[in-house]
Amino acid sequence: MLNFNSTGKTRYGLELFHHLQKKWKAPPQWENGGNVKFLYALFDFSNGVPLDSWDRRLDATTILGLRLAYIYFVRGKYKENFAEFRNYVMKINSYDHIFSLSPVIAGIRNDLGILNNEHFFIFFHMDEFQKVLSFDWIGRAKKNDLKIPTLAEQFIIPNAEKTILRGMCLLREILINLGSYMTGETQKTYGHSYLSGTAPDDVVEAAEPTSYSIKFLSCPLLKPKSCLMIMHHFTKKLGIEDKDWTSKRWILQMLLDTGGLPRALQYFLEDLFGIDYQHGNKKLNSSVSDLGIPQIIFQNVAQRLDEAYKVRKFAEKYVVVVKALILKSLLGAKLLRSDAVSKEFPALTLNYLERNTSTILQQSYDKRFLVIQIPFIFFYLYNEQLRIVQNRLEESFLLTRKFRWEDFEELIAELEVFRTNLILKESGSETASVRDLYPGAYGSEKLLSRYVRLNELTSYRSKSQFPKSPLDNKVNWESGLVIVNGATASFGDIVIHRETVNKDVDKNDLLFALQTRFQQSSFDNKVISIERDDYIAKSLKYVVEGSKDYKSFQRHTIITAMISIQDFNDNVEHIPENCLVVCKENFVNYFSEIFSGRALLSLISGCNVNFSEKLSLMRDINVDELVDVIIDRRPYDSVATLCNKVPEVLGRKPIPKRKNSSGEKGWKNYLEVVQSWNYYPFGEDPFGDNNTSLLSPVRQKRRRNSSSSASSSASSSTSSETTTT
Repeated sequence: MLNFNSTGKTRYGLELFHHLQKKWKAPPQWENGGNVKFLYALFDFSNGVPLDSWDRRLDATTILGLRLAYIYFVRGKYKENFAEFRNYVMKINSYDHIFSLSPVIAGIRNDLGILNNEHFFIFFHMDEFQKVLSFDWIGRAKKNDLKIPTLAEQFIIPNAEKTILRGMCLLREILINLGSYMTGETQKTYGHSYLSGTAPDDVVEAAEPTSYSIKFLSCPLLKPKSCLMIMHHFTKKLGIEDKDWTSKRWILQMLLDTGGLPRALQYFLEDLFGIDYQHGNKKLNSSVSDLGIPQIIFQNVAQRLDEAYKVRKFAEKYVVVVKALILKSLLGAKLLRSDAVSKEFPALTLNYLERNTSTILQQSYDKRFLVIQIPFIFFYLYNEQLRIVQNRLEESFLLTRKFRWEDFEELIAELEVFRTNLILKESGSETASVRDLYPGAYGSEKLLSRYVRLNELTSYRSKSQFPKSPLDNKVNWESGLVIVNGATASFGDIVIHRETVNKDVDKNDLLFALQTRFQQSSFDNKVISIERDDYIAKSLKYVVEGSKDYKSFQRHTIITAMISIQDFNDNVEHIPENCLVVCKENFVNYFSEIFSGRALLSLISGCNVNFSEKLSLMRDINVDELVDVIIDRRPYDSVATLCNKVPEVLGRKPIPKRKNSSGEKGWKNYLEVVQSWNYYPFGEDPFGDNNTSLLSPVRQKRRRNSSSSASSSASSSTSSETTTT
């Protein structure tokens, strides 16, 4: 039977066992050390061998022994589940002695034919062990001196303190029983304990036996391609073809929304297919109109994550801390483990937050800092509690929404509003640098270091082409507006006025003209210059000399900001004056980990071979039967894969190009077309990779320069013991 929970920490434990089985060398004092037999024992306290009322009075050794006996002698060999097995066992006289841990292990040794002088290695994997902590156990404990850590009290459900303390006692008793198999007390049987779950680390440490120590491990987040491979694994096992799910944008979006968090991916797969696979492909084949099934799945996953991580409860208790986390994530702030994000709560360092809350930390590419990563689905939960976003940005929570190009422009506008207002309200500062407002953007140091005054912003969609046509007389573009310009306006898709702070240095205020562009290939400084000089500057000729707008423009320096997902293959030090660049490499920095997935799929949805609709592909290849073949043989991770699956694209005759700006048509072949398509998320990550060997020479140099200029004092304490979130 397939198991959806084997995607993260559970899988980590299994792979650790396999590694030990292959690579671990027995100590020299072990006789016949080269002939050690191994056993992997998975105690799944959630589904496989859960705790229930029958366990309340049992000793820890019997609780473990019953489950180990079931795992080894029954599971996978007979149809009985654990409850049925235990009901049968409990009819046996003195079952609690017969099925305590030591006799069960002796029985397993005998069944495996392990002689008394031979060694036996058992890997005890306690999965979902947080279920132990929440179990109301009243069995015999050697000590009852445990206390809930002060900071952890905030996560305890009201009136559940006694239950948690009893659960902590049971966990300690379990660790004591398992620990004896690591110290040599049991002679020929060695047991290695591995716990995986979502319990706060300080609670686990409080339950730690004095004679043993717990080492916390870091379980890395899954990359987008890994999520896709896991999805492919389960759909294949269920007999579902790739083409039946890879073209569904909401599936890909949901996989990205998990942020690579294995628990979120597990919940998504369980809701999509059913824990017992009862849904099959029913939900998978639902359309957008099928009672909003995709959105319901999203909300169900969010609810289960909230129950596991207490996301909303934490946001309710620590509003200031959560807003600071969001702000620092939006800004891409580089931090240390010892940093506290809020002065009001100095004890809540990043190290504590990572180990005991839903906070996720990732190393920066130079390995010196930590950055805060907030999966979109966690941000959704934060917003449910705090209501900090609205309008188009809030609509991005709708999983089944079909984005148009103008929606992408509005998403950027709302992001500008959200970021500026959050800095203004939460940082305590009324000014910010251009670098803060456009994190990661490339531009001159002179421009990035300029400071502007912060005012609360709101978004406004213009029906006219500003400045070719004036805005509504009642609208003042200098009064805190982020303007989404009229369709086909050449001046800028989004326009923002920002007042400079130091008038002695910056006599003019700044007028930002953000241009959202989908280049079909990399671009350079020449393209930026054309954007600035041929589109932005020439638009000003429409402003009537002597008019109010004309006089206002004279007091402004226009900043051209190009936003694209293509690679910028040029020297960033030579970017034209008063220009900013957001490209493939810094796309995530600008949009933040929170919104980058949504922004990306919105931007490339019309040119992506893996999930574009037939009509979109027909615009490039106007051959109906060929497009049908391309769609039928999805997915593709590269041009080479597409050509291998659909060799017809290589043998086709050239097709006419669309007319260019000079009125010339020309010709192009199908290979040129497929080379212009995007292959995300099955192909190259459009955001680049931390491995600089995968980057273009220009980008390699750019990163080396960035790394060398980083402060050596910002070295991150990467050796800290951490556990997964």
